[in-house]
Order: sequence, then C-alpha cells, then structure tokens
Amino acid sequence: MITVKMCRYSVPVRFIDRKVTVTLTCDDLTVYDGRREIARHRRLTGRGAEHLVLDHYLEALLTKPGALERSEALHEARADGAFTAVHEAFWARGQEGPR
Repeated sequence: MITVKMCRYSVPVRFIDRKVTVTLTCDDLTVYDGRREIARHRRLTGRGAEHLVLDHYLEALLTKPGALERSEALHEARADGAFTAVHEAFWARGQEGPR
C-alpha cells in the first residue's frame, strides 16, 4: 500500500519497498515504476479511505497460499464481483503448493 493525501492505495506486491511516482487528477491516481504504469485507482476523497485491488496481491499466493484468506482485498473483491472464476482457479492452484 502507498499513502497519498491521507488515503491508502494498493500496488503489486513486487513493488514493496520500491520508490514509485504518483500522478493525480481530479478522478484518478496513477502509480508508475519509472515510466511503466503499475497501478491505477479512482481517487479517494475521504480521510483514511483505502482502495485495494486483489490482483496486486495474487503473487503472494505463490509463496503464502493462505495469505489472502482473511484479507480485506479478498473481501472487497468478492463484494464487488471482481473475484472471478480465474481468480478462484489461481487461488486453488496456489493452495496446492509446489509441484
């Protein structure tokens, strides 16, 4: 997660501890690693608000298959209908462990 203007936004886990650049418009927040866009969110206005994108956390499943089971990102994705059959298959594969 990164914090911008007292709101928190997710970024892909591989960018933890990396310096990123953020651009803001009235409606959007875009996060860049160098010139490459790595995340885009609708801009939040409520102090302390958070926006999580489940896809940003999927890589963690490869090494920690149970990591998302109780996560807020998973609950938000399911509530929004963003946790698709593809996500379910990816999660199931991650829970099987290495082959």
